[in-house]
Amino acid sequence: MRAIWVLSIFIFITLSCSDLTVKKDYSSEYDFYGLETYSFKDDGVAPLDPNSLIGQRVIEFVDKELQKKGYRKVEVERGDFIVSIGYWDKEIVTPPSSTVGIGYGRTSGLGFGGLSVGHTVGSTQELETLQVRMFDSKTSKEIWKGRVTGGLEYDNPEKTTAKLEKAVAKVIGEFFENVKLSE
Repeated sequence: MRAIWVLSIFIFITLSCSDLTVKKDYSSEYDFYGLETYSFKDDGVAPLDPNSLIGQRVIEFVDKELQKKGYRKVEVERGDFIVSIGYWDKEIVTPPSSTVGIGYGRTSGLGFGGLSVGHTVGSTQELETLQVRMFDSKTSKEIWKGRVTGGLEYDNPEKTTAKLEKAVAKVIGEFFENVKLSE
């Protein structure tokens, strides 16, 4: 019984620490199978500054993930598909709150009542979003979009780099699931 309890706690902690959320959308009619080359282009929606530290890292990691799967980077707008990257951060403020609970129950003829008062302290959380969009180069129509949200930046450059690399691998990994669907 103790082993089940310990295992349950371990699973809960492991799942709680997974702070990156990935969402995707894609054209179900598009044939992803014939794609071989890509290039980058800013689509104007929450553009990623390629000269910023975050921008340099993200572009490097997207390049690395796509090239690991056999895609080749070519000149701007000459690829089979165009990759556009957006990045933004948002500060989420949770205000303080108070709660009061009153309960009454009865067992074996004895009365029982209780009162509970709670107060939560407000907090501020930074939430960053990295979005990768892919467009058909001939039609300029969006064919795939992936978004990863979570804590992507830290006070430490090594931690930020590791988290960004993990985020890019997760979101680009979702793209490869669509490529497999059309094979």
